Amino acid sequence: MNISTSYMGLNLKNPLIGSSSPLWTSMDNIKRFEDSGGAALVLHSLFEEQIEISAHCSQSTVTNGEAEYLTYLPDFGLYGFGADHYLSHLQKTKSAVAIPVIASINGVTTGGWVECAKEVQRCGADALELNIYDIAEDLSVPCAAVENRLFDLIREVRRSVTLPLAVKIDCFFSSIPNVVARIEECGVDAVVLFNRLYQPDIDLRTFEFLPRIRLSTSGELGVRLHWLGVLREKVKIDMAVTGGVHSSEDVVKCIVAGADGVMMTSAILRRGTGYVTEVIAGLERWLEYHGYSSFGQLKGILPTISSQHLKSQQRINYLRVLGSFVEY
Repeated sequence: MNISTSYMGLNLKNPLIGSSSPLWTSMDNIKRFEDSGGAALVLHSLFEEQIEISAHCSQSTVTNGEAEYLTYLPDFGLYGFGADHYLSHLQKTKSAVAIPVIASINGVTTGGWVECAKEVQRCGADALELNIYDIAEDLSVPCAAVENRLFDLIREVRRSVTLPLAVKIDCFFSSIPNVVARIEECGVDAVVLFNRLYQPDIDLRTFEFLPRIRLSTSGELGVRLHWLGVLREKVKIDMAVTGGVHSSEDVVKCIVAGADGVMMTSAILRRGTGYVTEVIAGLERWLEYHGYSSFGQLKGILPTISSQHLKSQQRINYLRVLGSFVEY
């Protein structure tokens, strides 16, 4: 049974990739993930703010204003202090495992990104994922300016490294097909659909915002499958899914819709790294039961069948779903 795939030019033994998360701050978790059959992993992100901390602290003197600025930056906990710690962890990971290791940088401005991307390449990363987390809150900034800032950042990083490059975006752009097409024009190798924006809760006793991490569910997969189906025949860029992948059936759905790689975190956080073995076994059983010998026979078959009628069917299916609602 051939369940191998290719993602960003990386040959993977199966499509299951460990997505960026605090899990990968632990070398034990990384090794267990590989032993369980994981095909590749995206390290936890190095945040733009951490790069800024490293830049300030590497200076021989820090002004009073800079010292005050540093007090406003958050405690990153398990994510380490700065770029040096991250790069050291990357090198140790590369020495410890044989599967591809993808570095991740999270931010919205060029800042120290370009130099950090070069360092990531020097330290042996197999690829780099740009985790774009940009919340537009300024009334004076038009939509085009927000998007252009994104493309400028991507082009700067692309020019600085020869590593395979992926861009992880959210699903809140006005025209996702246009954004993905323009990302492809920047010379990027893959796009990851979609970043999950962690929303705060409110403490009704203190009326303060509370940070909450809500793990995903399979119910979140639908929007990703939708955009895979829309994009698969419009762009040539590789695509990966992250968010909502919790079972072998979820992985198959992603491949059928056109994914080249399928990322998982929440299910592993809930059930442990050993769950990866169960998911891979489920993939092989599904293919065998349905008479397929490889994922290559399945990849993108859904948009090939439905693309001709996709636009009209979207509205018809929307009405059909609403009409099928039954009150309990």
